[in-house]
Amino acid sequence: TESMPASRRISRCSLVFLTVLFVATTAWTWASWGHVRVDTGGALHRAEKISEGAVLYRDVQVHYPPLAPYAMGAILAVFGKHLNVVYATGLILLLLQSCLLWQIGRCFLDELETTVGLAAFWLLLAFQPGLFNWILPNVFAGTFASLLSTAVVAVIVRDVERPENRN
Repeated sequence: TESMPASRRISRCSLVFLTVLFVATTAWTWASWGHVRVDTGGALHRAEKISEGAVLYRDVQVHYPPLAPYAMGAILAVFGKHLNVVYATGLILLLLQSCLLWQIGRCFLDELETTVGLAAFWLLLAFQPGLFNWILPNVFAGTFASLLSTAVVAVIVRDVERPENRN
């Protein structure tokens, strides 16, 4: 596979700015991403039950597709039932989403515009304290769906750019 063209790679300046912003925003908003019992209690309870061996739609009822509850259940089973595991999962999903958004953005925007757009996404949506966001969403189904949808767009953009490499 080909790597990203040099003109689309992130510069050291943008990387440092985005890294500092991500770490500072994470530290500044830590554990203020919604009320755990009110906002995410059901989703976390389902994931906990699944991590203990419950079966979705039989033992645990949910109105969403199975990917997120099973993924969160597996993560809790492997890393332990702790809120910091949930936060870490949200942060990892946010970082993956951000990498995909960067890749897509650089196809249409210059580096400064993409950097500002990604910073705005983090500040306005991803780290929004007190409301649903990417780190502690109401249900992880939306976060996983957003990540997978963005991945599909990234694949389509890549295929449009390089039709000779389509699989």
